[in-house]
Amino acid sequence: MPGYVFLFTKSDRATIQLRERVTDMYKFLRYEGGIKELENEDYAYAMWIHNNHGTIAPSKILMDGQNILVTEGPLLNCHGRIVRIDKHKRRVTVEFEFDGQKRLVQLSAECITSAEALPLQDIKNAG
Repeated sequence: MPGYVFLFTKSDRATIQLRERVTDMYKFLRYEGGIKELENEDYAYAMWIHNNHGTIAPSKILMDGQNILVTEGPLLNCHGRIVRIDKHKRRVTVEFEFDGQKRLVQLSAECITSAEALPLQDIKNAG
């Protein structure tokens, strides 16, 4: 998430120290009621990034027209719709739905054939 810093700590002291050292920080995100800890899908997303050591590696995708299925990489099993392809840089802009909201994500991706992955029918059924 551009512009976000995820702080994994059990201590409020680390939060205070971060605030003192990073002077350009706008604010800490809070839920209603002042809760600072991530919850539900937000927590799951942050843990996914944490478990991948902050790295979103290149993905392998299976395409059927504009619909894709990610068959390898951090977005494994995500279904989306291609918005733009940059063949020279091997990048695609894909519209995914996360937490009920459509978001554009740029991926470094390698397109594979259906023989290398799941049956093409899985992509058609996912859209």
